[in-house]
Amino acid sequence: MNTNELYLTAKRKGVAESLEEVCRAAGMTVSSYTKSLYALRMAGPGGNMLGAKDASSTGQIFVQSELNKPDVRLHMPLEGHTWFRDVPLMNGGGWVDTETAQFVDVFSPNNVASPNTTGTSSNNIRTLNYNRTQDVYPTYAYQVNIRIPLIESLKLAQANKSPNDILDKGVRTDWNKTLDMRVYLGEQANQGLLNQNLTGVVNQQIQAGAAGGNYLWSAKTPLDIFNDFQYAAKTTWANSGYALDSVPGRFLVPATRWQYLLQPMTLPTTGSSGGPATTIPAFANVLEYIKANYWGLAINGKTPEIVPIPYWAETIGTGSTAQLTSYTFNDDFLNFGILQDIQRMGGPLSLQDGAFVATYIANTGIVKLYRPTTILYQYGI
Repeated sequence: MNTNELYLTAKRKGVAESLEEVCRAAGMTVSSYTKSLYALRMAGPGGNMLGAKDASSTGQIFVQSELNKPDVRLHMPLEGHTWFRDVPLMNGGGWVDTETAQFVDVFSPNNVASPNTTGTSSNNIRTLNYNRTQDVYPTYAYQVNIRIPLIESLKLAQANKSPNDILDKGVRTDWNKTLDMRVYLGEQANQGLLNQNLTGVVNQQIQAGAAGGNYLWSAKTPLDIFNDFQYAAKTTWANSGYALDSVPGRFLVPATRWQYLLQPMTLPTTGSSGGPATTIPAFANVLEYIKANYWGLAINGKTPEIVPIPYWAETIGTGSTAQLTSYTFNDDFLNFGILQDIQRMGGPLSLQDGAFVATYIANTGIVKLYRPTTILYQYGI
């Protein structure tokens, strides 16, 4: 309590009748108090005339603490998670050890001499047969503990802060990082979206550009980059027996190569009168040109989705190079299972540890690629 408050309190209670008596009881002179109060008033809202001794004697330190405006938000590390964007999700299943998928192949004997006709001209009735197989995919649990010391909890509670809230947000960040890794790169010996090696998956170096034989996008022309997307569509379509749905509709581009999609799109043309070749603007940029003239758009009417992948995964290509990944975003082609979403267990006070201990658990599958011929990796861009 500062001197002025002491005086007012004493006067209300009838203990002191004058400021002199209060100052004497507080061990200071009236002139000293008056000087400190004058300095406080003259400082103004933005002044800095007040010394530490004056501030203490007039209660300014307490006033400043009361006028503080804290930012109560928790500023977590800057993160960008995209696992839920790039793969179809299958939810539910619980605490299972494996996932399974059934594959069926239906066929009939090929009899050219007896075509597929019945009725008055023929009584040839075909018999359909089928083969049924099943693939098994492992699942992986997620588990992490948080520990909040009792004294730390009491300290933060006194400051109106919640250590539980801080750690809960930290666990959510760790959970999303784990899902990013499992979706893009896989878990243990199992591959993710960017590194499948099943039979039928095409993994090859990007095609050389028409001019100069360059592979890197930094040395290619806009038309060369456009042709890389067209090549992916044609190759995947052919490898999948020209099934219409097999043409890739999703492309993952490394973040450091994104700039080459935003450069102005130009097309070569022969100069007039036998002059040198020139270029003419076609579209605003390469990205827009690809979406408007993509091979698959003319086949199945679907505009391709072209998105950047996380920076930490962009050297996943063969030889630690950047790669262009193309595939079909369809849960019948591939998916990722969230079998048990993250949940919190426990949280009571452990007297032995002197802390609150809680566990977060979840269960996920792996990226299941059902149609290997519909995904293509082109590394070295």
